[in-house]
Amino acid sequence: MATFWKVLLCSFIIFYTGCERLFEKIAVEINGGRPRTFDWQIRLLQSMALDVPQVRPAVMSLSLEKQLAEYLGFRHVVRNIYGLELDPDRIARLVQKINQVSAQLTSEIEQFVAYLRELAAGVETNNE
Repeated sequence: MATFWKVLLCSFIIFYTGCERLFEKIAVEINGGRPRTFDWQIRLLQSMALDVPQVRPAVMSLSLEKQLAEYLGFRHVVRNIYGLELDPDRIARLVQKINQVSAQLTSEIEQFVAYLRELAAGVETNNE
């Protein structure tokens, strides 16, 4: 049974770390860099839900940002207390929501990519 829990915990960590890497790429390539503060992870996540005028629209909705913040927080707990104080109810909530959150993330990222494609097409048209 311990192996099951380790795999589950690792799955959540991998899921959120993948999200964070995507957000870092967006921050570096489009925003000009990621936050440089001690709490950069939460600031990075929050920044993805903000519209940055003349730079980019919000990458995700505020509701998705709030849901992903739970996975960020969970990752922090697992990494820093090594699972000694894990709340089984919290784990159950995260398990129940992972498919919905993942689908919403995919949908919202696809919308953002569509924006980037439109922007790129406009740049190409202006350069002709």
